[in-house]
Amino acid sequence: MSYMAKSIWLLEPANYTSEIRHAMETFYKSWLPLHSKEDDIYLYHYTTLSGLQGILTNRMFWSSHSSSFNDPSELQYGKQLVKEELRKAKNYEDRREITKMLDELLNYVDVYDTILYHNFVTCFCESGNLLSQWRGYADDGGGFSIGVTFSTDTSFFHEIDNLKDTSYLILRKVIYEPAKQKTLISKYIQSLIEASNTALNRFESSTYGIPTTWSVEAALQAINIFIELIISFKNPAFQEEAEWRLIKVIQASHKPELCHFRDTKSGLIPYLHTYICEKKDVHKFPLHQIRFGPLLDPSQTKSSLELLVHRLSKNANPIMMDANTISISDAGYRIRR
Repeated sequence: MSYMAKSIWLLEPANYTSEIRHAMETFYKSWLPLHSKEDDIYLYHYTTLSGLQGILTNRMFWSSHSSSFNDPSELQYGKQLVKEELRKAKNYEDRREITKMLDELLNYVDVYDTILYHNFVTCFCESGNLLSQWRGYADDGGGFSIGVTFSTDTSFFHEIDNLKDTSYLILRKVIYEPAKQKTLISKYIQSLIEASNTALNRFESSTYGIPTTWSVEAALQAINIFIELIISFKNPAFQEEAEWRLIKVIQASHKPELCHFRDTKSGLIPYLHTYICEKKDVHKFPLHQIRFGPLLDPSQTKSSLELLVHRLSKNANPIMMDANTISISDAGYRIRR
């Protein structure tokens, strides 16, 4: 098995530019392999006891609104990097249509996560036994890490009674290295400008000339890749987390009934129910491991978890859970609260 990352096309004007489309497709050829593997991807979600029970009972995760990130400036980090590179590129351009397109892109970057779209994210880690994750996300070490397998055939849904309506989510590996981040941004901008010049030359040699709305439409088309980059970049201070993100980007007006809300100390947090399953002969929850934290007693916790998993696997649910394929283990070390 393997996991091949999929592209995302959120915005595309009715009159799209074929040269820009080609530049985006070319960028994806080098971008998607960063988020793909020849084998299945094994990732881990850290949670509390109540979170574990909810996930096992319902076979689903909560995808929380990006405003709930622990680092409130997280999206701003990626947006700032993109805007810096766009401004640099603009300083070297003298073709009016292209500078206008770059201005439009700067505006779209500013507002995409507040006016155009909203991001909902479920966070995973490459390690199922990381002390900082235990302390930060799993009840200070008294919680659990849940191992999930992702393959190219993994399906995602937001409604348990509508598993035929596949929800379009993307799985992305977070990139932390500043040099790599800037290289990816500048590489795309360079190809975008080259494609735009080719398109503008084509328009100028035609009967009708350059469309009056071209700069706006070109920016609306090109913003797709920048959205990808922004939500996949993170400050290098968090590199130890080795994070992957399961991301859903939606318009605020799109199926508002899918949105749920929970009260927290920091305020109201919107979230989506996200069901993950292997879609073969039956819908199967791709859970392969449960590890419990270093605060918990190994013997008592392991036997209790085994009983819990077998009990909940018998619950009626359109998504099947096979208790016999789920390994249960401890952290391998103990800590005090």
